[in-house]
Amino acid sequence: MEERIKRWIKRMHAMEQAWSKNESHWRDIAEHMLSKTHGHLFDEGAKSSRPEKTYDTTGVEALRTLASGMQGGLTSPSRPWFGLGLAEEGLKSSEAAQAWLFDTQERLAGALQRSNFYDQMHRAYYELGAFGNAVILIEEDADNLVWFQTLNVGRYFMAINEKGVVDTLYRKFKMNAPQLMERWPDALPEAIKSQYASDNLNAQYTVLHVVEPRREYDHNKKDKQNRPYLSAYVLLDCGQVLLEEGGYFEKPFIAARWGANYEDTYGYGPASDVLPAVKTLQQINKALLKGLQKEIDPPLNVHSSLKNSFNRIGTSPNFINFVDSTGPRPPIEPLSLVKINFASAAPQIEHYQGQIRQGLYSDLFMLLSNTDKRMTATEVAERNAEKMLLLGPTLERLRSELFEPLLNRVFAIMVRQGKILDPPKEIAGGNLKVEFVSILASAQKAAGIGGLQRLLEMLGGLGRLKPEVLDKLNADRLADSLESMLGVDPGIIRGNEEVEEMRNAKAQASAQAMQQQQALAGGQAMLSGVQGLAKAMKDGAQAGLPIEGLLKQMQSAPAAREEGADGAA
Repeated sequence: MEERIKRWIKRMHAMEQAWSKNESHWRDIAEHMLSKTHGHLFDEGAKSSRPEKTYDTTGVEALRTLASGMQGGLTSPSRPWFGLGLAEEGLKSSEAAQAWLFDTQERLAGALQRSNFYDQMHRAYYELGAFGNAVILIEEDADNLVWFQTLNVGRYFMAINEKGVVDTLYRKFKMNAPQLMERWPDALPEAIKSQYASDNLNAQYTVLHVVEPRREYDHNKKDKQNRPYLSAYVLLDCGQVLLEEGGYFEKPFIAARWGANYEDTYGYGPASDVLPAVKTLQQINKALLKGLQKEIDPPLNVHSSLKNSFNRIGTSPNFINFVDSTGPRPPIEPLSLVKINFASAAPQIEHYQGQIRQGLYSDLFMLLSNTDKRMTATEVAERNAEKMLLLGPTLERLRSELFEPLLNRVFAIMVRQGKILDPPKEIAGGNLKVEFVSILASAQKAAGIGGLQRLLEMLGGLGRLKPEVLDKLNADRLADSLESMLGVDPGIIRGNEEVEEMRNAKAQASAQAMQQQQALAGGQAMLSGVQGLAKAMKDGAQAGLPIEGLLKQMQSAPAAREEGADGAA
């Protein structure tokens, strides 16, 4: 037991040392670009050099816009942002499969809505934009199924496996005696129990939470000590005590990075790119403020004879000073005359402000929020296609490192708690596929619609000259591509098998209609012939013709009718 604790603490120190290489830079970002209300980003004992005065808030506002824009554009609580589908094409046409997918999607969305997911995601987007990393712990919850906690940078350490995927998380946090007694009453040392008994409740204790893959365990057992991921809580104070050891069925945390190299454990965010501009802007505004103060209230040169009485000379507006008008007036004059040229400074300020807003994608998110509601996602993408391309790699990384593992974790928890219906037999062996239909995901997909539109326009022009060229167009595949790019409900577009059945049914109905029409035409011709024969016999009888004459008239009647019909035509 003690050897394992020693190993965990040794690894924690090694991970902490690797993390410390980024500490100075991250602290710089926090001090210049995060508001004081964002929370404690580092240990309480760490010295903070946050400026007491902020001379320009462009960086703070742009980062806030980024976090809010990511929330509204990727995981909006007011509209669907994900859907479920099947990877296998042959299973998509099943009505039972579509019903189960829709029901499962609604259950997942409801679980997220009832939990603290959206609140914690907003904090995660702050962490992503500022430091390039967002770590979210996902725990099972008796009340709301799932519970999320976004960890602040400086309170956790990570490690990656041989594939460059973050699979290990060590985090430190503080707890007081009542909190420790509530969770681990039997495992606490006597020193803490005594503190609790004596009502000394203010002392804080450090707890280490270890989450890492188990290298060896019995796959046939399902107890906490034989699950794929280890979970251990160690009290670092009072002699390093193991409080709890358990496990998870799957990785219980999400470690998303804005951008990262393959061998890097920690990522980098857009705030790193604009930090120099933020600092420069602060210095410019600080210098302008200092100059303005000197211009309004400059330092003075005062005659030495007024040394003992100068404090009685008023410089505030409307103050009256009494002076001797007969003798020479002791000189009081400004030390220097400062004239601030705000007109020359304004372009420089706007330049750096523009750099910050562009680097934090403020213009993109403001475009999405201020866009006319009648505009389609295609029009939005066309108006800001370059910015969407720049954001594209980040969205793809978030898809693989944030959203897919997050939904998989929540889905697995709900299955274990019996909150997901059993799938129909025909898709029992199928693979679920997550489709993202958020505003940003749809706009990114819609960027390719412009090429399809140009192709259709060109084919339409060629079709007027050579109609057979339109045979090259696969309209069914075009419909599938448009459905995917626009991110609409997959149930709107029918599957290939269902379309084939409909077309076969239409073809059969058309053939039957043609047969009925032909039979009807034949019946009408027969009826016409009978009516003509009856008339001929009546006319012949009236004229007293013999039987031979009636037969000749019958034989000539059809030809006469055909000649009459052709002539009428």
